[in-house]
Amino acid sequence: MYRLNKYPIASGTMRISFSEDGRDFHRRGWAELVAADPAGTFFHTPGYLKLYWEEFGEQPEHLLFAFAEEDDGTQVGAVAFERIDQTLRFLGGTEVTDYMGPVGAPERQEAVSKELWASLVARGDWREADLRGLAADSPWLLRKSLDLPVESLGNQNRPIRAERHLLAVEDEPGPLASA
Repeated sequence: MYRLNKYPIASGTMRISFSEDGRDFHRRGWAELVAADPAGTFFHTPGYLKLYWEEFGEQPEHLLFAFAEEDDGTQVGAVAFERIDQTLRFLGGTEVTDYMGPVGAPERQEAVSKELWASLVARGDWREADLRGLAADSPWLLRKSLDLPVESLGNQNRPIRAERHLLAVEDEPGPLASA
């Protein structure tokens, strides 16, 4: 099942598509994005993530991919998550590696990050995102990649709270901690 969102950006429209289909480990361009991303490691490759999922994945319905594509279909970002209960976390296992999270074309990471997190917040299938696995200087961290207060990602229906590597959706609006 795919859920497609479009968000206008300065250079056109970037699409963030979500998939729960395990066949998307083989989606075109993912391995190339790992190679192009300066922070990309073996632990970001679709081959490693597929193996991890096959060995340690909880349930098929827990798998969630997000892909960022330009108007012309060029893939500029990819990430794999697992949803356990109400928690969204990067696929790859913190017990195995410290290197997890999205990969993307270096020149598009800021835009991909902004659209990815906005699209994730708009989804209603998680309440807390455990973002462990991102390096402290990662361009994918909300505070660094958005250059705007993390509170602006929330809205009246889904305000958010951010603390270090945790992003939580609040039930009711209230004071928000800064990242």
